[in-house]
Amino acid sequence: MRERESGHIIFTGSSAAHAAFPNVAVYSATKAAIAGFSAALRADLSPFGIRVTEIVPGRVETQLYKDILDAKARAAMYAGNVAVQPEDVAKMVVALLGLPSWADVTRFDIMPTRPTTPSGSK
Repeated sequence: MRERESGHIIFTGSSAAHAAFPNVAVYSATKAAIAGFSAALRADLSPFGIRVTEIVPGRVETQLYKDILDAKARAAMYAGNVAVQPEDVAKMVVALLGLPSWADVTRFDIMPTRPTTPSGSK
């Protein structure tokens, strides 16, 4: 990458690195380390034209939650069938990689929104 003076390194972070949640202290700490590492690496590599991006998803419906949460907790987390899907994150990564070399997205957060009823009320 340095020889080409181009490239893009993408890290999968988590909203847990940037906000406190109960029962995920070790997970939060490891994701906070990724956030710090990606920021420092960006500072080291940006003079060489290499971009570094931290993806910061929140409440993505993945196998992780199926493995660590019981059915009741999962049901509460995904109430209303609202969660970011892995495909949503993939679309953001594709868009990120399609940006011109002078545009650097250092971090992107992708979070679920609240569902609305067909009438538009919440």
